[in-house]
This record gives sequence, structure tokens and C-alpha cells, in this order.
Amino acid sequence: MKGLNRFFILLVAFVCATSQLFAETSNNFAIQISDLLDTTNQKDLWAVREWLRTKRVALNNKLGDFSLSGDVKTQWRNVHQHLGGINITGGINSPSGWNNNLYEVEFRLYFDYKADKTWASVKLDYDEAAGLFSGQSNNLALVRANMGYHLFDDGNMRLDVLVGRQRAYELYNSQIQFNSTLDGFTGMYSLGLDGLGDFNLHAGGYIFNALASHPVWMVQCGLHDIFDTGLYLEYSFVDWHKNTSSTPVTNVATGNSTFLGSETWAFRNNEFILGYAFNPEIFGRDVRLFGGILWNALARPRSMNRLSGRDVDSTQALAGWIALQLGSVQRAGDWAFQAQWQVVQPYAVPDWDMAGMGRGNGSDSTLFGFATFSKVTNLSGNGNANYNGWELDLLYSVTNELVLDLRYQRALPTTSSVGLESSYTNVVLAAVYGF
Repeated sequence: MKGLNRFFILLVAFVCATSQLFAETSNNFAIQISDLLDTTNQKDLWAVREWLRTKRVALNNKLGDFSLSGDVKTQWRNVHQHLGGINITGGINSPSGWNNNLYEVEFRLYFDYKADKTWASVKLDYDEAAGLFSGQSNNLALVRANMGYHLFDDGNMRLDVLVGRQRAYELYNSQIQFNSTLDGFTGMYSLGLDGLGDFNLHAGGYIFNALASHPVWMVQCGLHDIFDTGLYLEYSFVDWHKNTSSTPVTNVATGNSTFLGSETWAFRNNEFILGYAFNPEIFGRDVRLFGGILWNALARPRSMNRLSGRDVDSTQALAGWIALQLGSVQRAGDWAFQAQWQVVQPYAVPDWDMAGMGRGNGSDSTLFGFATFSKVTNLSGNGNANYNGWELDLLYSVTNELVLDLRYQRALPTTSSVGLESSYTNVVLAAVYGF
């Protein structure tokens, strides 16, 4: 076992060392449009996430359980996005210089160690654009690195604390928000209420901008399997607000800094989720119908410029979604399907936390006018929000290890008076191999 542990340590060291070597020789030019699109497409479909968890292999020793797993993913995308009459993904004549077809390859590695009262978890992610000339080979991300401690557990009530880094959607549930990377602490409480349901609570504080001493606070509570019916209800609250008029933000494309006022962080989001998990015996497979409503309590009238120079005041800060899930993926021959409709008004969800389908945002714009490409720079009202769209996902398990994923997304603006006219279509075909 000691030899095996040394092997894993050497493997991690090799991965980190080779990433630095490739960083000096890779074809890593400007921002890849795939990176921009991934801002709102980083979550795997729920069935893939559940399936990958089953691939973890525990290696027991006298102190605890060490688990190692990983997955390889390759995908093709066909993307069409127009913004203000400009074809963002229209070939070499588009502002980005990219065409409609994108190719990516990804490798993720998971390390988990669990002892009696403590645990630690690490996730490394290589997500690269494919191609000999246009590809990358240095895009390594430390997606998760945290440690936890069991404060109390009597079989019915449990209290844990988690410290470190994780993705927000791993702790908090939503289809349109919680796509941020969280660095901080989280308290987790669960309680079984006999005859009523299972109650759980997650709450924490995280670093949003260390340079400006800007924290963010999140809390979500839920009651599941209410009266043993499969009905569940969840509520979440997120406070992004900070009173400041001099927060520096750097444009990653130009290196220039912009100082954003307090209106940029004017988001205090309340979200209610109601869902029903049907008894599998009714349809012969897992079926879930669920939806949510979100409201930003800090939205205020503000001026948004359009290409014509017209200013529009708006306080549209509502969002909602409804989804239907069928099936699950566990072994060869299984399939799963999800259909979803989302409506997100301009001031409902901040650009950096958007977890819905979004608008493509190949220009790297934000609600307050930050953009990568000169033809759309300084035009406020654009970003990842302000869309009305639908999404279809179909998964099929070819073998116990290989899953195919077909996804279709289509989104149009919710409010034409804010930002530029836009349209977005995204077709994805992916293969995921889990081990």
C-alpha cells in the first residue's frame, strides 16, 4: 500500500510538471471561443455526474479509504451566435476569427481520501481546444481542493464543515445560477424528520475578490421526500453585494483595468425550487419534474446603451425554469433524457455565476459593457443573462464505461430593449469515458 501511495504522489507531480513544460510550447493564442462558451456550459448533465461517481474505486488501508477515478471527454460543437447584427461565430470574417465548428478534449482526475471523521477531495481538469495549430496543451485547472470534518453524526442528524475550493453547483442546487468557483468555508447540516421528510442546510462564506475585501455569502435549505411522496422544496439566498465605487477588474484580452461601481455587484438573489420525483415503479424508470423561480432583490433602474445610442431604464430581475428528466445511466444500454425551458431577465443572475444555457457570449461581454472584441466593446446590456431559451439533452451508455451525450440549445433575448439583438444556437456531441 505504501508503494501504491507513492505511485499516486509521483503521478500528481508528473501531471503538474508536464503542464508547465507544455505551457512553454503550446499553441495557446488569444482567448478560445470554447472557453467563453464554457462559462455557461461547465456542468455535465445530471446523469453524467451521477454516473461518474460510481466509477470511484476505494483502496482500503488501516487509516482510511483512498479513491481514484477519472474521465476522458471529447466533443464537437456547432455554434451560431449573432450579436447586434455581427456574426460572432461566422468563419474567418467574424470578429473572433473562429468558425462554427469547435473541437475540444478534456481529462479530469479525482482524488478522494476519507478517514473516520475527516476527508479530503481534489479534482484536476485539463480542458483543451483541439487541433495541431489551434489547439492547447496547458489549460490545467484546480477545480476542487477541500477538506472536511464530521462534527456530529448520530445516524439521524449530521453536522459537517468543509474548507477549501469547490464549484458552487456541487454544494448548492439550481439550473440557472451557482457556476462560480468558491474558496472559503461551508457548514452542512442534515436532519431526518420522521414522517415529514429529510431536511438539509448548506451555508457558507467565500472569497469573491480578495484585492477589494469582497466576500460572498450563500445559504440553501431544503426539505426532501415530503410525507414520503417524492415532493421536495428548496430555498437559496446569495448576497453578492458590496458598497464600493473603485473595484478594479482586468480585461483578460487587453490587460486593461476598469473600475466598476457598486451597481455591478447589486445582486441579492432569492430562489425557490419545487420538484417531484415520481415512484420508479409507475413508469419503470426514474422520472423527475421540477422548476424554480428567482428574484434579485437589489435590482434598481439603470441605463443600458444600445448600438443606436438609446438608453433604457430597466429593473427586470426575474428568472424561471422548468425541467423534465427521464431515466438514468448506470450500465450499458441505459439512457437518460432532459428537456428544459429557461427565462432569465437582464438583472436576475450575474454574468460570473450563470449556470444556465446563456446566450453563447462569444464576445465575452458583460452586463456593464466589458467585451473582448472591439466591434462590441463598451456596449452595456450584453452578457450571459437576458435570454429565453430551451435545451434538450440525450444520453446513451454504449458500455459500462462509455457514454454518448447529444445536446441542443436555442436562446433569444428576453428583453429586446436591453443590450443588442442576439440569437444563439449550440449543438454538442460528446463522448465521455469514465474509469
